Amino acid sequence: MLSLLLFLTIHFAEAKTKTLAPDAVTKVIDQYAQLVTGTYKVTLEKTEELESEIKNFLKNPSSENLEKSKAAWIVARKFYSKTEAYRFYGGPIDADQTGPEGFINSWPVDESYIDYVKGDAQAGIINQKEKFPKIEAKLLRSLNTKDGEANIATGFHAIEFLLWGQDLNAKGPGNRSFEDYIESKNANAERRQTYLKVVTKMLVEDLENVLTPWENGSFVKELKKETNGAAIQRIMTGLTTLSFDEMSGERMTVAFAKKDQENEQDCFSDNSLKDLAANQEGILEVFEQTGLKDLFSETKQTAKISSLLKSNLETLQSIQATFDVIVLNPKHAERKKIQKLILSLQTQARLMDKLGENYGLELNVQ
Repeated sequence: MLSLLLFLTIHFAEAKTKTLAPDAVTKVIDQYAQLVTGTYKVTLEKTEELESEIKNFLKNPSSENLEKSKAAWIVARKFYSKTEAYRFYGGPIDADQTGPEGFINSWPVDESYIDYVKGDAQAGIINQKEKFPKIEAKLLRSLNTKDGEANIATGFHAIEFLLWGQDLNAKGPGNRSFEDYIESKNANAERRQTYLKVVTKMLVEDLENVLTPWENGSFVKELKKETNGAAIQRIMTGLTTLSFDEMSGERMTVAFAKKDQENEQDCFSDNSLKDLAANQEGILEVFEQTGLKDLFSETKQTAKISSLLKSNLETLQSIQATFDVIVLNPKHAERKKIQKLILSLQTQARLMDKLGENYGLELNVQ
């Protein structure tokens, strides 16, 4: 009797699991690949513009040219942050062994690993000439996250620190002087110039390597070989992981729990909330613009997800303060909005997870 009951239970569960039409899945993959490729192309273009501005700054160090480099970093960062919706499933950016994400976006940065900090003028790779006589890409790759996750030597946040410097201002971003890059003003200005030039070139090269398998179609072919909705599972895992584990968790809850601006992602430039808004925009684009939303028959559920994605983006865009100011002030007017948003980002992930369950998709939402 027990065996019969178990048999019926299993087959009833199997009957409830829906399937995704193969042709519809292929269409979503094609549209997803088009979106991903286009966004990575723009990200690469904006990062090349950043490299150009930095070269001009290093050739002619001035306050004006430093500000132009910072502005270019903000623009490139926005487009890269949108691409984070394409992570967390072993794609070209974060594939085991070959994915360069750790060289592109690792954080938080221990500033003293790279350059001088308040109280230690000789800190960092830049100021340790005897230990690191030649600053080059091979060296920086070998040192990135060596002996500790905070030992970041490359990527967006290393460049951010080299442009803004430490954020010692509770009401604004870091304020590195352009004179740090003038030899007559600073003993290691030439090494700092070399470091910034090398690490920016590395970022461009890493983004080129991420774009290539999307642009030439090799990774798209891999997705199309997947069966039983596995490709859709990978795509949606990117959305739910970014929503729940990263945005709600690592990028917001941790900073709130530790009450420390060092635990915000863009802690030198105070750009973190714009990063988060771009993350959310990337999630929304995948759900709305690839046919993913229309792939499922539960129109009420997908409409609810779509509405929540849009409202969470609007909330992020409406916050009238920098993230670190809100984190450090327990009485800040925007604090409750952030706390509600943390829960709402978890909800959007859970709704997508529940939708996926109907089709046998496992999206790893806690």
